[in-house]
Amino acid sequence: MSLRKIVFCISFSLSVFNFFSQDISSTIQFKWGVLTLDKKTNKTVGLNFSKPVQLSEGDDIRIYLEPVKNAFIYLYLLDSNNDLMLLFPENFTQFSKNYSNKPYYIPDAESWFTIDENSGTEEFYLIASKVRQPELESLTGKLQKESEKSTPNSNKINELKKSIIDELARLRKENSTNVAVAEKPVSTAGTTRSIGEVTTNATEVLTENFYAKTLRLEH
Repeated sequence: MSLRKIVFCISFSLSVFNFFSQDISSTIQFKWGVLTLDKKTNKTVGLNFSKPVQLSEGDDIRIYLEPVKNAFIYLYLLDSNNDLMLLFPENFTQFSKNYSNKPYYIPDAESWFTIDENSGTEEFYLIASKVRQPELESLTGKLQKESEKSTPNSNKINELKKSIIDELARLRKENSTNVAVAEKPVSTAGTTRSIGEVTTNATEVLTENFYAKTLRLEH
């Protein structure tokens, strides 16, 4: 490793330390992780998205989210069939309740998503904001309402899906400059009836106003 790289690593580490050491009462703070079940050890492990993630048929995954402070979290999935769905919150009335400082698993703590035999890409859009996003919520509500009809209009559904993805991109672009973000790995312990004690390998995020991340799973 070159001296320049060493200096950069030290500088970056100090900046992250300073961010986590300062007063965080007004910052966004939350934890997230995408977990898979190691069937040999029957333990959960966190997926590492610093490199491409490749899964195989039969692999199980689950998403872990824990809002800590000032975080309105939205999580969408665009699956390999090009279907778009809101995974979190379950509904937007959840934001009106005291939903912070508790872990959420998607699907719930007794279930997993299982990768099927069809190859493709699953894209998860994760955003966290200090304020709610009314346009995003409105478009999502319209998509859900249209999808629940006995004879949904496929053209309208496709238009709404595109509008939601465009809105997610707009929010990300609008908040992409001058955003200080600190991320650090954390482990959180918990239990589920299905697999007993687990340790969740997750990421803790602190930022001032907004956070966005796209997570891609190939299979």
